[in-house]
Amino acid sequence: MSGCKLAKACLGLSVATAIIYAISFASPYWIQKDFSLDMPGFMLGLPFPLNATVIPVSVRSHMGLLTACGEISVSIPGLPPRKNTDCDSDGAKDWQYVAAICGCTGLVISVLSIGLSTSIVFLDRRPFYNKLRVTTVVSYLLTCISILIAIILYVSKREFQVRPPLPNKEVFDLHWAIWVAVGSDVLFGILTALHLAHIFMVPSSQGSQKDPSSTYTMDNKGFG
Repeated sequence: MSGCKLAKACLGLSVATAIIYAISFASPYWIQKDFSLDMPGFMLGLPFPLNATVIPVSVRSHMGLLTACGEISVSIPGLPPRKNTDCDSDGAKDWQYVAAICGCTGLVISVLSIGLSTSIVFLDRRPFYNKLRVTTVVSYLLTCISILIAIILYVSKREFQVRPPLPNKEVFDLHWAIWVAVGSDVLFGILTALHLAHIFMVPSSQGSQKDPSSTYTMDNKGFG
């Protein structure tokens, strides 16, 4: 594959990868847990005499980089099913803020990387071409590292004391969005390697090549 074709392929792959990661970034399904617990009826807004009893409820909790959602379902014979969903970012832990910042940084730098990849395709005759390619490699590498930090934090810190409080902490399961983030991070790593390979395939910028007609030699000199 020629250097030009490789640069164009990297540009197309970078756009697709950024879109894939943006879907994962916005999703609240990085981790999820389904469990059951007993709650007082008055906390569920049940009428008398159910408000004085303990009611078993099903809880589904899932979290992403930006929000955490809890869905409480109650099924009581003789009453219509009750379901309440609440999504917010209140009560987030410090590491979740760090993960969100890293994830957002990765998204921003990925957009910048697309701009740099575009420049490599269309500015291949400029004298700063080599510096542009090195900057692109660094940009994709930073994108990969930022997203990786967010993934590692969510994989390693999945134990939560959820609300309403449970006797024990719950270990959440990895959900589809985090696997999409892993896939996009792998692709950003591949893009880093491809852009690095492009530097070696086309070792010098075309813009730095001199025009042979402009070379001044002794043969051009005239002597009277």
